[in-house]
Amino acid sequence: MDRHCLLVLWIFFLQVLAGPDCQRVVQNPPSLTIHEGDYTTINCTFQKGSERLAAIAEFFQMPDDKNPLNNSMDGRVTFTSTDMALVMTIHEAVICDSGVYLCKVKFYKGEPCSSNGTRLTVLASKYPKKSAVYSQTEMIVDVIRLGLLALLVLLTFVLLCKFW
Repeated sequence: MDRHCLLVLWIFFLQVLAGPDCQRVVQNPPSLTIHEGDYTTINCTFQKGSERLAAIAEFFQMPDDKNPLNNSMDGRVTFTSTDMALVMTIHEAVICDSGVYLCKVKFYKGEPCSSNGTRLTVLASKYPKKSAVYSQTEMIVDVIRLGLLALLVLLTFVLLCKFW
């Protein structure tokens, strides 16, 4: 056998031993940090070889790799797909959205492949939300302000009446 034939045979042998070609599933970014209320996008791209005519890509929030994400997150998650990509966007992020998101691609032929995943960290909001609870201190301050305003109006009225 000449060298060319040996090289082709060696490449074929390596491909058979390698099993499914999961290096073709890439997810970006590997990690990201956002604040509550922000949105973020996670991308999953994959290449289909000639033997893989069709593919289904899905995102999972680990450790649950059995139930794919859909619009079940209060409608805050949207998906955009093409022939070789799936993009997940999380809108109005909340702290419990933190975790590892994994893209799995099921090819028509061959075993499913997974990406390395994306670790999402959602931090408390940059802008603290005003509490809906009216604190006792705020109430006392408002009563004092109202009292001072009433006193000012009364004094103004008395002075106007006296000098008019």
